[in-house]
Amino acid sequence: MKLPRRCIFLGLSLLFLAGCGESATQVAEKRLVGRWKLDSSSLTNGNPLLAMVATTLKAEFDFRADRTGTFAGSFQANETFTWKVNRVDGTTVYLGRTDKPQETKLMFTDDNTVTVPSTDPEKMPANLTFRRVIN
Repeated sequence: MKLPRRCIFLGLSLLFLAGCGESATQVAEKRLVGRWKLDSSSLTNGNPLLAMVATTLKAEFDFRADRTGTFAGSFQANETFTWKVNRVDGTTVYLGRTDKPQETKLMFTDDNTVTVPSTDPEKMPANLTFRRVIN
């Protein structure tokens, strides 16, 4: 049985298009690019004393498309780093650095909100929520 040329062309076109999509890692990299600022209200857990202290805390990340970034914080000197997306699991991105063997879990709530869950309650008692700075 001969297939019409149109069917063969359509089938090959679909195969070509299916292979041209972006990977989950590429999508996560594009989603991460930008400036992110700590939402200090995420640290309070409803505690008014913590709310007062939290307003003095500043932390900001800037992720650039060339996979370089900077961090500026209240209690740390500005730091420059090179980043990479190690893997993606749904809305969770596992971010690595090329200069350190560490991995950070980032959970996207939406395109403008990301949470870094606490991995050590003694050092960091609350999850940290960052919001995209939109200019």
